[in-house]
Amino acid sequence: MGVREGTATRERLILLAQRGAEEWKPDDLAASPEAITSFVTQLSTATPEMHECLRDALPHILAFFQEDAQYPRAAFSAIYEMLRFQLALCWSLGTTSDLVLYHDLLEMALVLGVSESQYGQLLDEVQELWQNAAASSTLDAMLDILNSLIIHRCPASYQVQRHDIAVMVFSAALPWIQFESIGMETCWVLRRLASVYGVADIFTKISWPWDSAEALDAGTGTPLSSFHGMIAIYTLTESAALRAKEILQEQAVNCRIELSTDKVGGPRLRDLARNADIFVMVTASAKHAATQFIETHRGNKLLLRPNGKGTSSILREIVLHVNK
Repeated sequence: MGVREGTATRERLILLAQRGAEEWKPDDLAASPEAITSFVTQLSTATPEMHECLRDALPHILAFFQEDAQYPRAAFSAIYEMLRFQLALCWSLGTTSDLVLYHDLLEMALVLGVSESQYGQLLDEVQELWQNAAASSTLDAMLDILNSLIIHRCPASYQVQRHDIAVMVFSAALPWIQFESIGMETCWVLRRLASVYGVADIFTKISWPWDSAEALDAGTGTPLSSFHGMIAIYTLTESAALRAKEILQEQAVNCRIELSTDKVGGPRLRDLARNADIFVMVTASAKHAATQFIETHRGNKLLLRPNGKGTSSILREIVLHVNK
């Protein structure tokens, strides 16, 4: 999985990353500490000209690691960290795809565990990323990142900074709400998550542009409150799905919510794919063996595919569907 400049064209390197994700095995890399060290070294010495190429190849590189039965694997933590660092060098672009990829890498770090100082570095990265990427079009992806920070343990010394980042993100949405730059579905997610995160007071003095905003917030008079059936959510990020399930159970009291994080197909996942009234398949960065299994058994039935992989993206996709 070399990234040295001059050995191939940009297109060739991206193709190499894609083929590697499909053909190579994480266990083979894990069995060779020398290969891990070499991979990290090559990433760390990539020239500025190679950064954009790495960014384009990153979804395929992440697919390689996410296929790992031990994902995220502690032995690869240095690789994960270096990939996150390389992505940071492209933040001036500030696209939704950048935020989705960063969320993958942030989640890896938080699941494996970080020191207090490393957690502070993550907060600094998130703050800088939002300063570069803040836009109504990137809000959903940023809410996913924020949700991961809220779900995972935060050292006491950084709780104020984490709260300040939440305030910064939700405050940025105020003019987008007023000028209707974001849809009702995103506003519903904003209101629900703001309550969960303890920043609901940010929205107390604004005028919502939709007559039904209060109904959306209360969960009454909307398809969510009257929807009957089963909602299945497939994701490798269980913490995000659990938070989505918690909120959905409050708002869609007549629904049965089922979660799956299986990396391979099995009888339960098959039954969910065949029988769920709404099936949300969170793939975000890459497909996995189980996603192909789901597609096969879902057949022609609707399969919702959020752009991101966090709680916000899951909720928004469901609300968007039921409000049609």
